Amino acid sequence: MEFIKQWIKGIAFYMIFSTLIVGLLPKESYKKYVRFFLGIWLVLLVVSPITKLLKLDITFENYANLYGLLQMNPIEKETYKNVEKEATSYVIDLYKQNIEEEIIHMVESYKLFVNTIEIELEKDINNENYGKILSISLVLNKVEETENIFVAPVVLSKEGVANKDKNYGLEEDMKEEICNSYDVLYENIYVQVND
Repeated sequence: MEFIKQWIKGIAFYMIFSTLIVGLLPKESYKKYVRFFLGIWLVLLVVSPITKLLKLDITFENYANLYGLLQMNPIEKETYKNVEKEATSYVIDLYKQNIEEEIIHMVESYKLFVNTIEIELEKDINNENYGKILSISLVLNKVEETENIFVAPVVLSKEGVANKDKNYGLEEDMKEEICNSYDVLYENIYVQVND
């Protein structure tokens, strides 16, 4: 039903637009050329629902690509596919490298440095999540400061030392920031801070 509404709106827009264009033309000699192109546009508008129903609405770009591939011999087709795979692999590697650099910059703001970083991406081109970050694993070390020595406060309670794992809050903050920045599931982010 929505498609029919869009189709009727398209025809109504065509009628208004074509009347306006033809009325604003300064010379009569231009009108026949403009009417010719407006006529082609009208034919395409009227035929568009039929082509969509019959799934004939193939674009020129798709046709050109298909025609080009059909004209190639088997060796050219194989070479084309290999080049396409290499280019896709290169783009994925570059994308991964950019993400790593962004994460390294974010980690440095926490006064840490990255020991190892592993990013897993969806590499299946046919998957709708192609290129999505599936998981991130970080092993981090604290930056050693030579001038000042920072000792974290220790809170004692009846049970003993409270807040035994002082890196827990830091790890959780980083996981939350990565989760929000890269749309990765919280459970798929692994952060380990070594002293």
